[in-house]
Amino acid sequence: MFSIISWVITGAIAGWIVSMIQKRDFRREWVNFLLLGMSGSAIGGMVYRLAGRPLGGGVIVEIGVAVGGAFLFIWLIDKLRSMQR
Repeated sequence: MFSIISWVITGAIAGWIVSMIQKRDFRREWVNFLLLGMSGSAIGGMVYRLAGRPLGGGVIVEIGVAVGGAFLFIWLIDKLRSMQR
């Protein structure tokens, strides 16, 4: 149970960081950024483990992995959208 709560909190922080970097209004789109951060957390964790690194190292590393995963997720969505045009 704690890991799910931790994942949601990490996702919210990562989504907020991504919204600040992209200069978006987090107050209006907070649910989207929460979902983006959680997706980024899952994708970043997978990439991090595939690279042969065990996940750990503290909250800062986990948030960094989630933010990186969120940007990777945004990049993938943009690529898929551009392929459909």
